[in-house]
Amino acid sequence: MLVCSLAHLLISCQQVTVVVKEVPDNTPPGASLFVSGNFNHWDPSDRTYALRLNPADSTYAVTLPKGSGPVEYRFTRGDWTTVEADACGNPLPVRRLTYGEADTVRSDIASWRDLGPTRCDQVTVVIDRLPANTPRQAPLYV
Repeated sequence: MLVCSLAHLLISCQQVTVVVKEVPDNTPPGASLFVSGNFNHWDPSDRTYALRLNPADSTYAVTLPKGSGPVEYRFTRGDWTTVEADACGNPLPVRRLTYGEADTVRSDIASWRDLGPTRCDQVTVVIDRLPANTPRQAPLYV
């Protein structure tokens, strides 16, 4: 019985390395990058999960603690105002991985929420004011 329990524990406890291949061009030089998730109580600046730069290929990596099941995570530069965003600076859904599906997960960071868009392929036009004589249902064209 004990042998089966130990065997199950060894098989179910896996490690995953998270590798970031690309960061936005506007990432401040020397900025610390972190992965934060349900494995560290969502602490955005936990030094245990600081990504380390590999100078040979300019990737960043960190190995998550051994575990099993699903993991939710995000990338930050140390606090929630500097969380990753999509290329247009919009919030992203939480990233997910599952222990045992792969020993390495590769990701890219498109932009940072506090630094704005990087390679945004869309533009949002906001109209603050219309002339008073504009009919209510009149179509507007740009």
